[in-house]
Amino acid sequence: MRLRNTYVCLLALGLLVAVATALIVGCDGSSGPTDPFNDDYEYCFGGVLVKDYNRNVAYAAARLERNDTLVTGAVFVVGGDTLVASADRYTFAVGPADSLPAGPVDMVVKDASRLNDTLGFTMPGQLSITSIAPTEKGPADLVSVSWTGAADAEGYIIAAVKKDSAYMGIGYSQWVTSQATYIGINDSAFTKTSLQGGEPDPGIYYIYVYAYHGVPDSTLLATLLPTPVPDQLDDNIAEQNMSGTKCSIVTTGFATIEVLAN
Repeated sequence: MRLRNTYVCLLALGLLVAVATALIVGCDGSSGPTDPFNDDYEYCFGGVLVKDYNRNVAYAAARLERNDTLVTGAVFVVGGDTLVASADRYTFAVGPADSLPAGPVDMVVKDASRLNDTLGFTMPGQLSITSIAPTEKGPADLVSVSWTGAADAEGYIIAAVKKDSAYMGIGYSQWVTSQATYIGINDSAFTKTSLQGGEPDPGIYYIYVYAYHGVPDSTLLATLLPTPVPDQLDDNIAEQNMSGTKCSIVTTGFATIEVLAN
């Protein structure tokens, strides 16, 4: 009888060990808890707010990925307005441009019950081009551009595009590497886009300055601005479960110059 009781106890102990081992290992055979996203960040976000005084329109655009997969059922809200799904992004447009105020602006980001976050943006103040010379550019002439500073701007972008090519995802743009409010533009801004700094492309050009706060998302901004931004900078969002970029941009109205053939 004592031997039988001992056998039953050993059998019960063995079952407990087996159950404990199964709980630790899990159904996939791995040891310990698994991270289904295999990354420090569950989400990758890209968002931009734009005030374009050429079209007199304000835009919001955003996209969200979860575990490298585009989230198609996300919700983005700016100032009480919900962005609308369109292809691989969500967008919203409202006029006039000043419908989106300068200063702090929040964007609410939701993914069902998984995510409910609020991201803070800072919209720069209005700016304008104060001088441009020469207005008729000959070969090798340096075009000097000055503009007013914008409150809360972290930097500026100078841009140029032929008048019939704005908002087509082409054109010249360059980071202004300091808080200076003037720059010289050389011949590289006025060449045919199919050539790498080659043949001059005479005609009427529009010149713009963009004031930005944050990190511009080059993909989202490609058709929202008269020209693309120069290139993509590093992320400026590093939350526990989110990486990515956010940025606010304000454009000047355009100034016009004529590039002469010779």
